[in-house]
Amino acid sequence: MSSIFYGRTSDESLVRQIIDVTQPYFTLKPGHVREAASRAVGFRTHASLVAHREKHVDWMPCAFNHAGFVERLSELLDRDATAYASGVLIEGITLRIEIVKLPPERQRADRYTDVQYAVEVELKGLPDEIRARDNRFVLPEFFSKKRELYGVDSNWNYRVDSGEDAPRRSNGNGKGLTAKLVDGKWSGGLFIYVSEHQRNDESCLKSVRSALARAILPVVTSGVHCNICRPYNYDFGAWRVQLTLGPDAIAAIGNGGLTFDIPTLPKRRLHGDRDFLFAGPYQGQFINGRWMGTLYTNGVAEAENPTSLAECRRSLLRAAYQSLEKAGWQFVSRMPLG
Repeated sequence: MSSIFYGRTSDESLVRQIIDVTQPYFTLKPGHVREAASRAVGFRTHASLVAHREKHVDWMPCAFNHAGFVERLSELLDRDATAYASGVLIEGITLRIEIVKLPPERQRADRYTDVQYAVEVELKGLPDEIRARDNRFVLPEFFSKKRELYGVDSNWNYRVDSGEDAPRRSNGNGKGLTAKLVDGKWSGGLFIYVSEHQRNDESCLKSVRSALARAILPVVTSGVHCNICRPYNYDFGAWRVQLTLGPDAIAAIGNGGLTFDIPTLPKRRLHGDRDFLFAGPYQGQFINGRWMGTLYTNGVAEAENPTSLAECRRSLLRAAYQSLEKAGWQFVSRMPLG
């Protein structure tokens, strides 16, 4: 795994590097990045890092814990997906998203009132193992007060027919939301439905770029990816969960497999699928780098559950990384000291 880090890195230059590499898609607050980066270099808070520097003025970080950075950043952000996407950019993956408005002769104005754009996505710097595997993601939706402002759809060769239990569009047309990368690429269309965004598309295009980055980037992490989604035929409060190991983690555990303690979550029930259980219902096992289960709200309506899906995701990832560490693998980048 490569990373963005270069040269002799102080804590403030580290913060600047992270903000610079994520800036095209996300606006991260320096204070949030400081806290997350402090966790990544071994400190619980930025204040404890500052206190350490005062006592050890020549100290420089030598390793960056990606899992620690992403977990802490996800605690600080309103959208935890931004943290996971930012983490992949920090791994050294480059994302290109191009959105181009179609010329008038291709707008189908005789049949439709929307305005259409072509969208192309390309990821560079992917390890060969990740590029070659089946990388699926869920397309974002864009609603305000139950009105769809604009939407994205895949070109035919990037669509996935995932069956009846796959996520489907909220507008009721029955179309699936699952898409896939092909050789690190995806393409599709953007359709703007409301007149205010048709007249001025700046905020729309910015929103779509950020949303696609959140949807696509976490899937290609070299660490562990956790996907929690509600299939079409599931009630609100029931969710499918999948953990996927990156190639470095799979190589580290070899043929021995990996087991982990399924976390206990307040007001939640988390059940591993039968094949993914090991020695009872409280211990999961990865099969071919993957674990699957179902998550439910328990004793309270989903909308009132004090244990958010974001916290469920953090707990699952924490359990997986703890088991990987016991197996001898840590999700870290060595940082140059000179």
